[in-house]
Amino acid sequence: MNRFRPSVLVSASALLAACQLTPPPPEVSTRSHALVAQEALVHPADISGGDSFGRGFAVDGDYLIAGSYGANAAGSSTGKADAFRWDGSAWVEEDLTLPATVADYHYFGAAISIDGEEAAIASAGSTLTRIEGSVYLYAREDGVWTDGVRIQSPATVDGGYFGYDVKLSGDELFIAAPNEGGNDEGVVYLYERDPVSGAWHHVGQIMSPNPSVNEGFGSSIAFDGDVLVVGATGHDIGDAIDTGMVYVFRRGAEGWQFETALPPLSPAPSLRLGKLSSLAVEGDLIAVGNYEENTYFDNNGAVHLYAYDGTTWNLDTTLWAADPAHIASLGWSLALRGDRLVAGAMNADGVSRRSGAVYVFERDASGAWTQRDKVFPSASYGYDRVGSYVGMRGAQILASAPSSDIYGTWTGAVYAFDLAECPSADELGAGEFCTPECPCAHGEGDCDDPEDCLSGLCLRDAGLQFGYDDPDLDVCSDVCPTTGVGAGNYCTPECPCAHGEGDCDSDEDCAGGRCLQNVGLDFGYDDPGLDVCSTECPEPGQVGVGEFCTPECPCEHGEGDCDSDEDCVSGLCLRDAGPAFGYDDSEIDVCSNICPTLGVGSLDYCSPACPCDAGEGDCDGDADCAPGLSCTDNVGPSYGFPAEVDVCESA
Repeated sequence: MNRFRPSVLVSASALLAACQLTPPPPEVSTRSHALVAQEALVHPADISGGDSFGRGFAVDGDYLIAGSYGANAAGSSTGKADAFRWDGSAWVEEDLTLPATVADYHYFGAAISIDGEEAAIASAGSTLTRIEGSVYLYAREDGVWTDGVRIQSPATVDGGYFGYDVKLSGDELFIAAPNEGGNDEGVVYLYERDPVSGAWHHVGQIMSPNPSVNEGFGSSIAFDGDVLVVGATGHDIGDAIDTGMVYVFRRGAEGWQFETALPPLSPAPSLRLGKLSSLAVEGDLIAVGNYEENTYFDNNGAVHLYAYDGTTWNLDTTLWAADPAHIASLGWSLALRGDRLVAGAMNADGVSRRSGAVYVFERDASGAWTQRDKVFPSASYGYDRVGSYVGMRGAQILASAPSSDIYGTWTGAVYAFDLAECPSADELGAGEFCTPECPCAHGEGDCDDPEDCLSGLCLRDAGLQFGYDDPDLDVCSDVCPTTGVGAGNYCTPECPCAHGEGDCDSDEDCAGGRCLQNVGLDFGYDDPGLDVCSTECPEPGQVGVGEFCTPECPCEHGEGDCDSDEDCVSGLCLRDAGPAFGYDDSEIDVCSNICPTLGVGSLDYCSPACPCDAGEGDCDGDADCAPGLSCTDNVGPSYGFPAEVDVCESA
């Protein structure tokens, strides 16, 4: 029985787990929201329905190649691959030749590996048609990717899935054939290029240390330096059929030697650990995607990280999504580079239910990994399978969606997400450290607006109470301040002040809905310019200060400062009338019961409540003039006024 099954973009449905959710969902990193600075679509010009563009995918530096597994480029399901180059602002399509030997049901482009301007592209074949796979070596010259060498299995076994996964690095090439071997146990072939002739030679093969029937060794391969990681999805542990296994090999003086096995943490039937695209390795760190992991829900998925201490590979941590969900399948695909890990979850909710998403995890200076963000297209549909394959180019995240219908039924697509690079923690306290793209947590600053904080609360001039040397620093907080009454911006709409507290900026800053301007002395503060919240209208002794008159506390005749007629009991606010009512400030606006008797020609002398006669101004419109008169702009000199004064004249 041939039990190895190629990974398909379908996850078995399951009932919602009724178990207790342990451990609690992990928190998102404190600087993690709204990270996508730009989103772009990548696709070939000739994309068509059924191509499944992105089923097969690789990125290296400025080059991207994606396979169209189901394309009918030269017959039925021949497949094809398309190459793209990053030109500094966009992914530009380049020519890539289709091998002349590709025919029906070859599925060219099913596995791809890029190393600089060279690539290995596989046509893995089909067990249904007993077609054996091949791997084609490509080189880029003058913007064209041309195939040269074709490599076929040394075993010449039909349906062995030779080329199911490939990894190219310099003069080394690893080719997986998970259905080959006497009992379909699987094998990984090693090829090397002669540095003089340039010819590729089969130099060996790597097999499971304990081969078993239908083990599927070679379901996935990952390679870095002297470490090779191989998945075997058909491995059994007791009654846990097809639970899977991950094997680690290290290159030494005697070649590649088995080093250790990484079994599932909780073996279960059909777990299929080690599937295609779910392994990554860099230096002393291995990432293993476990898309059927069930800690929170059936198939919520997880990523296990193993660290090498110089002798042994040890489980370092397990990563879950901050929003684990039923059959989200986190860990379906992985990419690891430096302190950033990208994990595809092809059934996670994006803008649509189960459209797929990509999770970004980062390692901090202490070595702890936290989720930085979850990214997904702004427009996608259910079961697009976003995150089936993932890759990185600097701060850009690339994710394929082979089932996307955005260009037609099952055309597929590749998305490029440019992430906003948040400042490092050593810039805490510096200006613009907190932004809407990189919001801050409690105690971090400098913030400018509520949107700069995860909590939505930016405390003004709160540096000292959070341990900063700068008293003017604005700091994000999870709680309203308990000290600082009288300090600038102590009162905010998020933390409104009670009667007698300040400084407030508007009525929304006050629980009583009233912010009195420039009344600090009246409430016992040293600063006469302090604005204070009050549940009562100001006393008459405060007449003449800014914002004394409001619609809630309208002023009587001779009181100011008013801003509009609604601020006055009489319904008449005279502009710039301070001296006429005994105030020193010529610009103070004063409530009045009668129309002004002096000030003709001054700003807003005329109003609908006190219309002007002919030759009087300043008016703003015809409604400011007596019946039968109109307001004429900029005719002041004709009446002895400044040039900009508008005057009422006969119509």
